[in-house]
Amino acid sequence: MLLLFGCSMSSSNSVVEEIPSPSGRLKAIVFERNAGATTSFSTQISIIQSSKELKNDSGNIFVADCDHGKAPSASWGGPEVLVKWIDDQTLLITHHPDARLFKSETEFQGCKIKYFANQELEPTVKTPVE
Repeated sequence: MLLLFGCSMSSSNSVVEEIPSPSGRLKAIVFERNAGATTSFSTQISIIQSSKELKNDSGNIFVADCDHGKAPSASWGGPEVLVKWIDDQTLLITHHPDARLFKSETEFQGCKIKYFANQELEPTVKTPVE
């Protein structure tokens, strides 16, 4: 039997950006999820009510990594994304075409999610939200 002491098996989220919907009812949160030394950096996105805080869960609409360097990484380590609300029910997510997508929901709680792959998407420097 193997017992592990002092090793944390938990994951943590670092918020990169919060994008409120036009009415302010919802927000899209871009974050990096750290799941430990054996996993690569990922970019994740969740849609939640504006009055709520991000839980320590994986993204509910989008999860991607750089696929071992095929896609350029942003300052937080995962692939760069651009997130924009078109209206209160439509979210546009732009990502690099070489990002490896693990989750890319097209609808979530009445919101439609559209994706655009853009080769010209260059990493920007964003300071994580405290």
